[in-house]
Amino acid sequence: MPYGDVRDRLLELPCQHGGTGYVTLDLFPPRFEIARALARRRARETGESVWRVFEFGALYGACLCSLCLGIHAAGGVVETVGWHDNETHTPGSNEACGENVRAVAPDAEIVTLRDLRPAGRVWADFDVVAVDGDHTYWGCYRDLRDALLMSPVAILVDDTVAIADVARAVADFLADHPEIEATHVRTVNGLCVLDPQPHGPDRLRYLLEDCPSVEIVDPVGALA
Repeated sequence: MPYGDVRDRLLELPCQHGGTGYVTLDLFPPRFEIARALARRRARETGESVWRVFEFGALYGACLCSLCLGIHAAGGVVETVGWHDNETHTPGSNEACGENVRAVAPDAEIVTLRDLRPAGRVWADFDVVAVDGDHTYWGCYRDLRDALLMSPVAILVDDTVAIADVARAVADFLADHPEIEATHVRTVNGLCVLDPQPHGPDRLRYLLEDCPSVEIVDPVGALA
């Protein structure tokens, strides 16, 4: 039975992690809606439509594909898709991620951290950065630190409910960066959306309040 959201498109991806069950989780509709809202905001405020997205811990790229599809749904253009995955979770995931990303963003430049380092572009600017990599405390904190260096308009952190070390890393990172505004979104694993530069009536939290598939939850419960 169709889901009526981005999961229907994710089920069509050429590479599926653990069968098709993973992409049917509630992790992906909020990411699609967040990306679409961000793309609409940029078009409204600046008239620009070009986007660059990156993920730490991409696995098979379902999150990246959700972000790309959300941007496309708002009339945006995904110029570059980048990721870093050391394959400790699933050997061969980088190749699978590449196949999936090409299926939804065939014209985008595809880069990995290995590509960026020799070119001196390690902390090249990316508009949206997802963090779902090393789920240890220091691994997550490092990914958050590195994500911020990419000057994004949003950072999406997965597993803020499912994994205690991730929740603790996010809480400490926010304490170290009080200028960042965090919004916690209900998913089976927990999703924290960071706004590095909250501003005015179009700040990210207000956008999320109007997004379908996005349920904002109490931050105390979200990071318990």
